[in-house]
Amino acid sequence: MTSAEIQDSRWFFGEDGPAKASMPGYSPRPEQIAMSSAVEEALRGSRHLVVEAGTGVGKSLGYLVPSLLTLLPEGARIVVSTHTLSLQQQLMAVDLPMLAGLLPMPFQAELAKGRGNYLSPRRAETALELATTAGDASRAQEIRRVIEAWNGTKDGTRQEIHPQPDPPVWEDLQSEQGNCLGRACPHYETDCSFYQARRRLREAQVLVVNHSLYMADLVLREIDKPLLPPHDVVIFDEAHTLESVAREHFGGRLTRFMVRRVLLRLARRGRHPGLLQLMARAEWARRLAEIALEATDAFFVSVGRRALACGGAFAIESPGDVEDGLSSPLMELSAALADLVALASSKEKRLELQACARRLDELAALVQQILHPKPDSGNMVHWVESGRRLERATLHMKPLEVSDLLAERLFGPMRSVILTSATLSVGRRDGLNHAARSLGCPGADKLIVGSPFNYHEHVRLRVPTWLDEPDRGEDYEERLANAILHYVERSQGGAFVLFTSYQSMRRTRDALASDFEERGFPFLVQGDAIDRGRMIEEFKKTENGVLFGTDSFWQGVDVPGRSLRLVIITRLPFAVPSDPLQKARAERIRARGGSPFKEMSLPEAVIRFKQGFGRLVRREDDRGTVVVMDTRILTKPYGRSFLDAIPPVTLYRD
Repeated sequence: MTSAEIQDSRWFFGEDGPAKASMPGYSPRPEQIAMSSAVEEALRGSRHLVVEAGTGVGKSLGYLVPSLLTLLPEGARIVVSTHTLSLQQQLMAVDLPMLAGLLPMPFQAELAKGRGNYLSPRRAETALELATTAGDASRAQEIRRVIEAWNGTKDGTRQEIHPQPDPPVWEDLQSEQGNCLGRACPHYETDCSFYQARRRLREAQVLVVNHSLYMADLVLREIDKPLLPPHDVVIFDEAHTLESVAREHFGGRLTRFMVRRVLLRLARRGRHPGLLQLMARAEWARRLAEIALEATDAFFVSVGRRALACGGAFAIESPGDVEDGLSSPLMELSAALADLVALASSKEKRLELQACARRLDELAALVQQILHPKPDSGNMVHWVESGRRLERATLHMKPLEVSDLLAERLFGPMRSVILTSATLSVGRRDGLNHAARSLGCPGADKLIVGSPFNYHEHVRLRVPTWLDEPDRGEDYEERLANAILHYVERSQGGAFVLFTSYQSMRRTRDALASDFEERGFPFLVQGDAIDRGRMIEEFKKTENGVLFGTDSFWQGVDVPGRSLRLVIITRLPFAVPSDPLQKARAERIRARGGSPFKEMSLPEAVIRFKQGFGRLVRREDDRGTVVVMDTRILTKPYGRSFLDAIPPVTLYRD
C-alpha cells in the first residue's frame, strides 16, 4: 500500500480495510467507525470534539487512526493524554506499534514523563560522594545499586529500576528543575537521561502523556517554560478526570510531608545525615532548620486539630483566619542557605543549597497564598482538610471552575482538542452539555456512541428495596452489612464493593471480616497495608475474592473475566455537600440563580455512578450483576437520571 492509496478512517475500519485484513478476530463496529469519522471531521475542520464511546467500542484506535491519517501527511504533531498508566502502556506497547506496521507513513511515538522520573548522573555522583564522606555505608550501597541498574535501562527512568529505589535516596538522585547545569553539565551530551528524552520528544510525531503532566505544561506555558514541544492538536482520553486534574494544577496544595522532605534533605540526622550536617560553618543554618521542623509539626497539628473539630474541614475566608507560623521560618532558613552558598566546597553542593533555598521560598509563598485569600479572588476557594492523624492535615487552594481557564489556555490556542471517555454524558436530556460546559468548550462538536456489548442479556441490575434509603434508621449500617453478605454469598465472591466514604467502608469491613473468613472469601480492603496495584493483582488471581474500595476503585480498574462478576454500589455517589469546595461552588451557582443540585451535584454523581457500573463489563464475554443498595434510584424523581445514563439492562427489585 502506498500513501496515495490511503483513504480515510471509514476505509481503514471497513470490510476491505487494513483492520480486518491484519487484525485477528476483527470485525467492523459501526460505533468505532462513527467515532473515527467524527474525529476525522473535527481535525479537518479545525474544530473541537467531545465524544463518549461505550465500553468495547475501541476508543484508542477510534481516535488514533483518524488523527494519524489526517495529521501525519501535514507534518503536525499529535499529543495523546491519558489519566491512567495502564492506558499509556496499552498505547505505547500495543496500539501505536500495531498501527506503525499497518500504515505506510512512518512515525515516531514517545512517552513523555515528568522530570522527577529521570536520574541525574551528576546528582547521583554527588550523593554517592556525600554518603561515602559521612560513612553511610548502607546509603552508599543503595546509590551504587541504583546507578548500576540505571546504566542498564533503556530510557533512564525510575520505573525501569528493579527493585525500585528507596524514596529518600531517589530524592537525592532525580533530575530537578533549578538543580541543573544544563549545557554546562559534562553529562548533557553523553548520558543525561532527561535531556536525551527531551530530544526524542522534539523529534517525535506522536507524544503520549498523562493529564497531570499536560496540565503542568499548560500552567508553565504562561511563563514561557513549557514542558512539551509545540503542538496544536491534543486528544484527551479518560477525559472524565480532566476537570479535577486541571483544578489541582490551577490551584495549590500543601502537606507536612512536602515541607519536611526539603527540611530533612538539609538537616536529617543519624545514619543518613542531611547536607547541612556535612558542612563546616553551618551551625546557624542547622539551628534554623531544626526550628523550621518544629514549626512545621506544630502548624500542621494545630490546623489539623481545628479541621477535626469542624467535622473534617474548614474554609479560610480571609487573611488571619489561620495564624501563619510557617512561612517565616522557611524564609529565614532560605536566606541562611543563600549565605552558605559562597562557603560550599564544590559547585555540586552550591547547586544543592540553591535548589533547597528556591524550594523553601516556593513553599513559603504557597503558605502565604493559601492563608491569605485575596478579596478579588472570587474563583478560588481556600480550605484546610484533616487527615486520619492530626499532622496529616492538608491545605488546599483550588478554582471553583476551570472552564474559563481551559477556554483561554487550551481551547483558544489549539487547532483541535478531542475529549473522549466512556463516561461523559449525563442522561438523555443533558447529554454531553454538562461535560462541555465544565471543561470550557460548550460550542464543541458532540457525539455519543453506545457500547457494542449486549448489556441487556449479560448484566442484571438489582436494587434491594427492603434496605431503604442510606442512613435511615439506627440499624442502617448493620442492614447494609447483612445485604452485602447476602449478595456476596449468592455470587460466591468475585465482588467489588464500592463505598463513598472511608469511614463507612472501615465500619463495614469490621462487621464482615470474620464472616468472609469463615466462608473462605479472600478479603481485600483499600488502605489495609497493601497498595492499589497489588490489591487488583491479588484479586485477579482469585475467583471468589471480595474487594472493598472507595475513590480510585470507581474508575480505571480493569478486571475482565470471571474474577469479577458482582459490583455492589453501596449508595449513589453524591459529593459531600459540606466539603468547602462543593459548598463554595454551590453558593456561586445559587448566586447566579441556578440550581446547585441540577447543575453540579446530580450530573457529577451520575457520571461517578456510570464509572462504578462500568467496572463489571470490560470485554464482550463478561457477565454479572450490579447491585445498587440505595433505593433512591427507584423512589426519587432524579433516580431516573442514573438509570438513563447506563446501557439498557434487566432491572430486578429485590
